[in-house]
Amino acid sequence: MMSKQSNHTVLHYLKIITVLGCVVLVLNNSVSIFQSSLYLKEEIQTVNRSILDVRTNSSTPTEDATLPPAGYLVWNKHCRIPDIDPFTRDAMKIFHKKKYSSCSEELPLTKMQYDMNLRSYIIHIDETAKFKLIDKNIRGSINCCYQSILRSGSGNRVDKDFKLKDCVAFESGDVIPDDVEGLIITCKDDKKKKNIQQDAFYLVREKQDVRQRLETYQNGSFPNRPASVLMLGIDSMSKFNLRRVMPETTDRLIKDGWFELKGYNKVDDNTYPNLMAFLTGYNQPNANSKCKPKTINGLSNCTMIWNLFRDNGYVTSYAEDETWMSTFNFNKIGFSKSPVDYYLRPFMLAIEKTLRTKKQSGMSFCVGQRHSAEYIFDLAIDLATRYKSEPYFGLFWTNTFSHNSFSDPSSMDTRVKKYIDELKENGILDESIVVLLSDHGMRFGPLRSLRQGFLEERLPFIFIWLPYWFRAKYPHFAKALEANKHRLTNAYDLHMTLKHILELTGRTGKLPQAEDCPNCQSLFYPVPAERACQDIAIDEHWCTCIPFEDVNKNDKIVLGAISAVLDNLNTYLMEGKFFPRCTKLKLKSVDIARKRYDFDNSLSNSEGPALDHYRVRFTVPQGKFEASVSYSKTLKTYEIIDSVSRLDAYKETSECIEDGDAKKYCICDKKSEPNKTISNTNK
Repeated sequence: MMSKQSNHTVLHYLKIITVLGCVVLVLNNSVSIFQSSLYLKEEIQTVNRSILDVRTNSSTPTEDATLPPAGYLVWNKHCRIPDIDPFTRDAMKIFHKKKYSSCSEELPLTKMQYDMNLRSYIIHIDETAKFKLIDKNIRGSINCCYQSILRSGSGNRVDKDFKLKDCVAFESGDVIPDDVEGLIITCKDDKKKKNIQQDAFYLVREKQDVRQRLETYQNGSFPNRPASVLMLGIDSMSKFNLRRVMPETTDRLIKDGWFELKGYNKVDDNTYPNLMAFLTGYNQPNANSKCKPKTINGLSNCTMIWNLFRDNGYVTSYAEDETWMSTFNFNKIGFSKSPVDYYLRPFMLAIEKTLRTKKQSGMSFCVGQRHSAEYIFDLAIDLATRYKSEPYFGLFWTNTFSHNSFSDPSSMDTRVKKYIDELKENGILDESIVVLLSDHGMRFGPLRSLRQGFLEERLPFIFIWLPYWFRAKYPHFAKALEANKHRLTNAYDLHMTLKHILELTGRTGKLPQAEDCPNCQSLFYPVPAERACQDIAIDEHWCTCIPFEDVNKNDKIVLGAISAVLDNLNTYLMEGKFFPRCTKLKLKSVDIARKRYDFDNSLSNSEGPALDHYRVRFTVPQGKFEASVSYSKTLKTYEIIDSVSRLDAYKETSECIEDGDAKKYCICDKKSEPNKTISNTNK
């Protein structure tokens, strides 16, 4: 795609060629050069028309010719995913819309500016904000200083500790030293000696090793233009809830022509396995055994997708808010060394500990002057703007405004839409592939308790943006994304797509298949129309393809299935020596019982004994669970299918143990002495 600037440049040279043509015409009585200039002008107009066609035709992705029947997201022989109305009466009854509000009524005292000529950051004190604060009976003058943030952990706390250096006084207009990457600013009344305001900034510094890497690959002979990849994550957000609570964001994505994958099904329970699927191609057992997240150096020695991008000349970044529950740190060691070029965790640890915080739904919603999520998205914008003309890969994940409440994201709808607009205004969408996605929907709470809660949990949203130059060069990739809109897809497909983007650069050869999904593929090719969950490593418990029908909750087979689940969980707790701190689980009530409808005859045609599959949701004192269970009609035996889901928030009821996996099933005995830990629902 040619930019407007490129067109102006070509037209400028066109005018020069035209003038030269006239001169030659006079001198040599020849018109050939003049005719060539007219031909060149006609070619430029043709290219412009082609680019306009791509923009026009790509603005709204066309529907696949074979749409599912009304009321379904996916429909084939083996997979029928229902489409549900996000605005049903029962959902809207429990939805409480919230307005965006600033984290501080005060104007920020300090601002940071990047000087392109100096290649450095300059700090400024806002005089308007200063005078407003002085009007608030400040007795003396305002003095400000900054503390740089350093990573300082070791051993099991290698990714959990930070250090603040001494506070360095500054004046407005001072240049921040190049070795400062993250800093906390404190401004005080020099008479009262008390803090007036604190703020924090993360600086996207030019790094020598990064510049050398970029130049090494820029000087190489590679056939194709590398596409940058920007991944923006909102935790615990289903495709239905995105429409329900963030309509402005949804409308912007659809209007601007982002590609949605409506059949994107999660592959496991919580954040860690669903992210590891697209970051490594591993399922949870493999991710645990090969990446060893609970051992020092385990994750750092694990090959993540950002390692592949870095090794092929890309700048890399990863950021996540709510540090205690971050994906790679909740009940895990974390990274023993910075996993990427720009790693925000030490900065986030420091500001969450040092600055004033405001809680909402149990999360650090505000930290200092800004919302916690804004630090994450601000870095995404800064990095993508700084390296707009150079290849980068970044993953930016937010938890604070969506993890604990399905209503809270409504307060950030306008703000997230604004970030999407900034991507466009800053020219980032002209250069980069952008993926906006979630890991899963709400796993607990009132929304999950609704009848459609099963679908809400298992169908996270995902939108993909392709820049117009990429669509023009690879039009069949855009068509494939359109075709895949109503087909079953998952995070392993996303993993293969990220590898495909890297392969297209010509900087690497064919990259390995996702290890735990041999049949998964790049989303830039149409996925098989007749896909089933078992084809792409989605276990039945997480699969939304299979219809179930209600059965009698008091049926003896249903009660037998629940008894089998409780026996299994109690045995697990007993063998793990979590008794007597955890109580023995006992049935209180059966909430929902459903039986699988064998619409594709996969059960009746399978080898072995005839099976019935049940999905049961039940309550025990202080807990709610859901399980998938198979019942052998011949052997009269039960078998739990995959995992058992916990449907209520269990921070308060599992404080007596520290094991992250066992917390999911533990309800502490009130008589046992609680072992207080900062824990919540399993990430």
